[in-house]
Amino acid sequence: MDAKIICLGVLMMKDATGYEINKSCTEGAFSHVQRIGYGSIYPTLEKLLEEKMISLSGDDNDDNTHSKKIYSITDKGKEYLMRKLQKNPAASKYKSEILFSLCFSDYLSEAHAEFLLELYLKEVKNRISFLEVEPGGTPMTAGRNFVRGLGIKMYSSAVEYILENKKQLIEEIKENNRKG
Repeated sequence: MDAKIICLGVLMMKDATGYEINKSCTEGAFSHVQRIGYGSIYPTLEKLLEEKMISLSGDDNDDNTHSKKIYSITDKGKEYLMRKLQKNPAASKYKSEILFSLCFSDYLSEAHAEFLLELYLKEVKNRISFLEVEPGGTPMTAGRNFVRGLGIKMYSSAVEYILENKKQLIEEIKENNRKG
């Protein structure tokens, strides 16, 4: 999904600053389904402003010396988002540097493979914990609840698979290392 759709999606849930949009994709509601580069957010917001798909307002801070730029989706932005969401999305992708490294476990030491598995387990368990907490500040729609539940199930299955198969992988690595 492109940055335009992601920004509009976040703003559909609530008005937000650029920082909050980024946070929602790195630590918030969309962190397990979408990524957006921080460097993409502000140029995208500027383009959306020019296209009148979002509006901008300032919010005075407590010290009344600085104001935050708060973005809101407009009716035009909502219509555009709804049209785009009705189209067939690209195929889902799952990217993981840890899993990529494990593809080459034949060339890793047992200790490093175990380290990678433990690191991945920790990462996945953290994602489960994150998803299990009710999100604050945004409404929990039926769709978001469904995706949240699916994420918990997928990550839980990954934990189960790793725990059931870790020993076999390590044994195969030991055997390969013995053969030299």
